[in-house]
Amino acid sequence: MHIRMSMIFLWILCQCFQYHLCCNIHDLEYDFGLKNLSMTIKKKEAIVTWDCDVPREKLSDVSYAIYLHWEYEMEVKGCGKEIVLILPDDLPTPICVQVAPVLHDKNCPNASEICLNPGRNEMEENIQCITYNISSIKCTWTFAKNLPHETNFSLTLIQDATIIHCQQYAYDMEMRTGYCSFHDLTINYFENVLVMLSKKGSEDHVLKDYFKPADKELFNPPRNLTLTYLEDNVLLSWKPPHTQYDVSESCFIYQMEKNKELTSDVSNPHFINIETKCSVRIRVKGENICGMNENWGQWSEEISCGKFTPCK
Repeated sequence: MHIRMSMIFLWILCQCFQYHLCCNIHDLEYDFGLKNLSMTIKKKEAIVTWDCDVPREKLSDVSYAIYLHWEYEMEVKGCGKEIVLILPDDLPTPICVQVAPVLHDKNCPNASEICLNPGRNEMEENIQCITYNISSIKCTWTFAKNLPHETNFSLTLIQDATIIHCQQYAYDMEMRTGYCSFHDLTINYFENVLVMLSKKGSEDHVLKDYFKPADKELFNPPRNLTLTYLEDNVLLSWKPPHTQYDVSESCFIYQMEKNKELTSDVSNPHFINIETKCSVRIRVKGENICGMNENWGQWSEEISCGKFTPCK
């Protein structure tokens, strides 16, 4: 039953990709993905909540489509609300709810799912995974407050015939947040992976994150930042970050911070007009048309620049 339901969920997402119902988030400076997705079941109702990092002034642009067992239920604006779903009498268990962001009236592929059996509201509340350092995926999850500390979980990453189990789990001091990293991966970064967190010994408690690793890659900083002093200005150049896959340099978008002021869409190389001393750093994100993550990556180290008169 669980395999069948998972296959249906994957099929629906594939249909979204097939008809290009994805978001154009080229210009977004924020992450509109779900955070802290949780569900409580009370009698014939499922109460669903989630958070997001969308700025208040942008909430009107983003809504979320809610599915109950892969059947569309409703679309709601904003985050932080309690959404009540009426549960039919013949609904199979575990009860699964999917929530997908909708931006500018287009469904987005970053759907999150939570499943829970009635009467067992001690499920972990949320799971988030990111790709980093070229070949690693790190997943973080939080636990419900009433979950026993001795509860054991199993985290599994699946892509086609590749199945990878977490080898080392870590927790915060309060045992409310768990972590696991998958290292030295040889998976396809442009094909979907399914990450499942389940309670050991039970198929009733399952939380899933379904995504393309390239969509969630936190890019390393640009490399080899170099300053070349000219008569009237300074030429700043760099190299793009390493990636696990072949990608054109035109697929990267750079942002510069000079003396704490941001400049987006910076070309490489870039001329800097300087009158006084300054500090500069660079970060990068991917282009939507290249199928890459459009969240800003890590900042480079700051380098100093200043007025300089070359020797004659």
